[in-house]
Amino acid sequence: MMARDGNNTERMVAEYLGCTPDAAGSRRDWKSRHDLSVAGNDGRTWFIEVKSHKWRSGPASLWTLLDEAWLQLCEACIAHAQDTGEETSARVVVYWPTSCRRDGSALAYLQREGSMVVMPLREFRDRFLTVEEVED
Repeated sequence: MMARDGNNTERMVAEYLGCTPDAAGSRRDWKSRHDLSVAGNDGRTWFIEVKSHKWRSGPASLWTLLDEAWLQLCEACIAHAQDTGEETSARVVVYWPTSCRRDGSALAYLQREGSMVVMPLREFRDRFLTVEEVED
């Protein structure tokens, strides 16, 4: 079940990752296909799906959450590419548990060199994005 503060979590992720505000000042894409997008340090746009739930007990539950979110994001990116012709290969799922501090310890789930990997959100940000340090 999605946390009631899912939109707030998306805003926190957008701020943490340095998503550029639109003309109205919103950092969230508010698109039906994906939650956020941000420019990467290699010029590609990263498409982001954010999940916020209580911490999952047991590895099977956590992997199911991550894999389902990944499939949702992949389907959204395929549809986006068909409609716009834009490259959508840079994708990441962010799992920010409801009790997670704003220290970058949320999980980033992405594909690297043909394998799915999990890393702290701060590592994802440091490796793939150019973002000024955020005060926690």
